[in-house]
Amino acid sequence: PHPMSSLNKVAPVADADLLREAQAPDLEALIAFYVTTQGTQWSNREGWLCDEDIQYWHGVRIASERVSRLHLAGNCVSGCLNELASLTELMYLNLAGNEIQGTLEPLAGLKHLKHVDLRVNQLQGALPLELIRMKCRNGGSLLLHSNPGFTLPVNFSTLCDEGGSLTWHFEHLDLSDCSLVGGCSLEAFQMLASIGSFSFKGNAINGGDLVNFLIGLEGVSTLTTTKYNKTTTTKCTVLGLIEEVDAYNEGLKGTLGALECLPLLKTVVLSSNALEGGLDPLRALANLTHLELGDNTLCGSLESLGSLVALEILVLRNNCLFGTLDPIGQLVQLRVLDVFDNKLEGGLDALQ
Repeated sequence: PHPMSSLNKVAPVADADLLREAQAPDLEALIAFYVTTQGTQWSNREGWLCDEDIQYWHGVRIASERVSRLHLAGNCVSGCLNELASLTELMYLNLAGNEIQGTLEPLAGLKHLKHVDLRVNQLQGALPLELIRMKCRNGGSLLLHSNPGFTLPVNFSTLCDEGGSLTWHFEHLDLSDCSLVGGCSLEAFQMLASIGSFSFKGNAINGGDLVNFLIGLEGVSTLTTTKYNKTTTTKCTVLGLIEEVDAYNEGLKGTLGALECLPLLKTVVLSSNALEGGLDPLRALANLTHLELGDNTLCGSLESLGSLVALEILVLRNNCLFGTLDPIGQLVQLRVLDVFDNKLEGGLDALQ
């Protein structure tokens, strides 16, 4: 008799024929997947094609008489995903660390999928936007690290619902080392801020602006993958945990808008770039103690700085800022101030 854990118990079915009928589409799909991916060469194929009940097949889990999970990570699985398109109740798929080839299109129609881990395989072609949209709505993870066949431009703005209202609800989005090219808009970056963690490292995403610089920051959390007993670690970015941005003289363009997505920032050093626009995005950064934005083309007043009461160092020299120094008078912790070469009015009396 096969041991049955609480994870793979099936609700009692009076007639065994009814159970077989309910599982028939999944049974056919799993058999086809086994055959086309050289199942006889898998590291672990316990129960496959031998046991009549698929709940006892290695890596398969059942919920409400249908396959809900397929976990065959690091199992020498070699082939395509085509046959999995029939697993219409599948919620969890982990085939990381195998030799999976072809495209992701077979997964695009699996509307219940919440977790997809296909890291360290040989997938290629276009990344189906419908698959990402589905993950956005369902939550969960999409992990595709080290599938160097993806060559599509990155335009995450297309992932918004009509009107641009969609918020992403991923736990993890890993597209590192996938040969992605292109850039990310500020709107898309703001959507990334709602993700638990993400990684785009090892791609050609370098639009030369602040948004794409931030996307490439060194990760502050990790994900691991095991392939044939070898563990791969992927560093991921969690925007909500970043406390420091240091990009002195990096030639960055754009505005400061992306900084609004980094609420824990304490240090920002962005002097000697080509940043423009106003200082309003800084209002959200209540934890800032060190701010250097000298030698850019920033404009506008200093009004938004008045709420940054933790600031100790403020460098704004050589910009196009105007208005009075009055807001700086509210910064009681300030020790270093450089606002030389702007169009500011008033004298040091405002700082008393």
